[in-house]
This record gives sequence, structure tokens and C-alpha cells, in this order.
Amino acid sequence: MKKNVVFLSVLLFLLSCANRFEEPEKVKDIHLNENQAYIAVPNAIECDENVLVLQSRLNLSIINIVKFDSTGVIDNEMIDFGDELYGYFMFLKNEDTIVYFPLTDETNSLQLLNRKGLACDEIDLDPAVAAMNPAIGLKGIGNQVFIGNSSMEYNVAYADERAMYYESVSPVCSVDLNDGGVHVFGEFPESYKKNNGNFYDWFPVICPLDDDCCIMSFARDDSIYFYENGIKKESFLCKSKYIDGFAPMDDTKAFDMGYCRNYILSQPKYSGLIYDSYANDYYRVAEHFRKVGNNGRYAEDHDPTWSIIVMDSSFTVKKEYCFKNDEYDSRLVLPGKEGVYILKNSKNDKRLTLTLFKF
Repeated sequence: MKKNVVFLSVLLFLLSCANRFEEPEKVKDIHLNENQAYIAVPNAIECDENVLVLQSRLNLSIINIVKFDSTGVIDNEMIDFGDELYGYFMFLKNEDTIVYFPLTDETNSLQLLNRKGLACDEIDLDPAVAAMNPAIGLKGIGNQVFIGNSSMEYNVAYADERAMYYESVSPVCSVDLNDGGVHVFGEFPESYKKNNGNFYDWFPVICPLDDDCCIMSFARDDSIYFYENGIKKESFLCKSKYIDGFAPMDDTKAFDMGYCRNYILSQPKYSGLIYDSYANDYYRVAEHFRKVGNNGRYAEDHDPTWSIIVMDSSFTVKKEYCFKNDEYDSRLVLPGKEGVYILKNSKNDKRLTLTLFKF
């Protein structure tokens, strides 16, 4: 009898794990013939076709524009802006409007370039203070580009100043490419403000819907927020079943680089927020808890995972698909006409490869 109980308990546990780990239907792999060592994940592009805009890891002045479908690469164009334009690619609107953020000590502006790398215009971001890396998770649509807004007034390593930061700083800056207008908006979620926790996260992920509307989310908050004309209209709970909660950083260790590194590597968070115009669904990427060893790397006995939460047009959660970190990269989830493309991780193949899934 005792053996039967043990067997039944193990069986129920295995069934529970199987139900929690659900993958979508895999269609095929598409090789893009780009070297992974030189290509970074794209930030933003406005196009109705399957196009990736990729930035070189070794030289940020080099951009590759790759057009593809399920059969492979259709067209590939490289743009070299030259060493003087060292910075982050932001948004490709068309061949005469490429938005670039130059990395210089005193830069707080966007440059508008053409495909020859010639500057057409420059937009001062005042009153916003651009994030150190404005390309993180922020996108463009139509005539708008969204950039992380920061502040020079507060030291967020200290709880009292962090409380003022949460209350007074609008974390999003929107830029109108037509008239150069700059506006700041948005607010931090109550889960951040409640105990003024330090989650090592100051910028929301933006998913633009049109020039006036967007949704946003924060790395360590279970909800997403709908904004219209810079005003929060509604919030929706979109919680991953693989994330049980969020632990803030220990303020006494804020300047301990080893502790900060382990916190960033191990703690769960939400990252990507994507609209699939073909399926009229929304996707939220969740990165799960990861076990980190003393060497600052993932523990050998741990198999890290991440997931995609699928929401319908009313932001109701439909399902959640799970992936292994060593198989797929959570930084590139690209909806297309034939399905959803996800960047494949491969130690043996030097090519950049996408896997096409049916959700």
C-alpha cells in the first residue's frame, strides 16, 4: 500500500510538470546565414514583412537589414554609418529616416540619418534624460519613438531617494519625428512604490499600438498597463504561472558587484511585450528564476527556462508556452504571417537561426 501511495505521488508530480511545460507547434528552422558572433538582437522596425534590423556586436556603426520568409533569406543589405556614429540603432522608419542615439558624454539627443549615414536632423530630448542604453526594450511606431526617461536628481541606491524617484519621474519619453516634440509620461506600478523596493529596473517595456496608444509593463510587476495620449486608462493582470514573486535587492549590498551580478542573473522578470497584428494577440515574455553558482554562471544542475504568455485582444490570458534557455533566446520573438519566429540558440551552428512556431 505504501509503495502505491509513493508511486501515485510521483506520477501526479510528473503529470503536473508536464502540464506546466507546454511548447507550441514547431514548424521549421530558417537559417539567415549571419554570424551570431557579430549580430545583435534588433530593437525596432516598422514593416509589414518579415524583416530584421540587426546591429553588429563588435561595431555598432554596422547595421544589417535582412528580409526573409519561411524559405529563407530573400534580401540582405548592410549599412555602415562609419566610426563617427558609434551608438545605438533605435528605429528604422524608412530609408530616409533612421533614428540613432549616438554614445558621447554630452549627448541627450536623437539623430535622424539616411541610409548613407548622413545626418538629416537632430532632436534634443530635453526635458527627458535619456537612459544610458535607450534601446532597451523600447520601440517606435508611425511617427513616434519611445525612449527610457531617467533623472539626474536622485541616487536610487538609497531608499529615501528611490521613493522620490518613483513618485516624481515619468519613466517614458515619447518623441514625435515630425515636429520634434518631446513628452514624458507614465508612472511606476504600486508594487514598486509600496515598499520602495530596489528591483534594479527603472524603465518599462513599451509596446506601441499606434501614435496615441501603447501598453507597457515593468520587469518585476505582474500587470500590464494601457495608455492613451500619455494617460493610464486601464491595467490587466498578466501573471506567469512560473513566477511566484519578486524579491528586491538588499540595499546594504547595492555596491557589491558580485551580489548585483547574481541578482540580475538569477531573479525572475518580465521582458518582451509584443503585439501580433496577424493573430490579433499579445505576447508577454517571462524569464524564470535561474540558479547561479559561486562562479557567477548558471549552476550545472539547473536547466533555465523562460515562457511566452499569450493574451487575446481583450488582454485575457489564453495560454503560456515554455522554452529552455539553451535552445531558444527570449530576446527575439517576431510575429509573422506564417507564425511566430523565435531566435534559436545553437552552440554548434555559427549561423543566426530562427525557428518558426505555430501558436
